[in-house]
Amino acid sequence: MTKPFRPMVPRLEDWSQHDIVAELRKRGTTLTALSRENGYGKDSLRVALRKPWPAAELIIARALGVHPAAIWPSRYGPDGESTRRKIGKRGPRYDLRKHVMNDTPAAPAGDTQAGQAW
Repeated sequence: MTKPFRPMVPRLEDWSQHDIVAELRKRGTTLTALSRENGYGKDSLRVALRKPWPAAELIIARALGVHPAAIWPSRYGPDGESTRRKIGKRGPRYDLRKHVMNDTPAAPAGDTQAGQAW
């Protein structure tokens, strides 16, 4: 009995911890600096190197100028959404869609200027 043919699909691998740290240093920052700039303890963002934490992944990815799915493809689906469970005991978890990858400010609700949306 022969096995059915399954075409080989290339799997993207996650960046290694060392590659992430090295790339951050090339860009003139460190995980410690990013942690402190974002109001976390000095070693907090290191957790994202070992296990999924979408908020920390987004901070690191922004510093590198890429989407988190480019760094950790195993943690994200083909649509770029986190594969983590979204609803827990305390309600919805961090939603990546609410955050924009560039730093353009969002218009405040109800803010208009000369009859046009902000």
